[in-house]
Amino acid sequence: MSLPLAAAPAPPDIGTHLIGGQRVTARHGLSWGLNHVLQVQRGVLTSGDNAFYDEVRAAMGDQPEWLRLRRLAFGIEDAADGAPTIAAQVRAGLRLYARTAELLDAALQPENRPIIALTVTRIHEMLEGKG
Repeated sequence: MSLPLAAAPAPPDIGTHLIGGQRVTARHGLSWGLNHVLQVQRGVLTSGDNAFYDEVRAAMGDQPEWLRLRRLAFGIEDAADGAPTIAAQVRAGLRLYARTAELLDAALQPENRPIIALTVTRIHEMLEGKG
């Protein structure tokens, strides 16, 4: 005897439809990965593993929105709102990707710009619920 299978619910938004390891992998790339990209781009040679976060923050001091999104992507607790959920961390990381692409636009190779622009467009569509 087989039981009827229930239809899977539609994902409510990006970040929440990823499962376990996918969320962790996405969060890692969108926090550590993007942090490393800007660390290299800004020429930050960290004094040690424990100092990377503060040293990149100092190098990015002129970009408060990038810093705010990075904080959320890393899951750092906000005094007002508490710790963000992993889905919120992934969404912040996607916004961080888009902001990073904007900051690095002049440094991008011309052949890479179209795919990065398409990715940023897709991110915005997903975050706005159009994708």
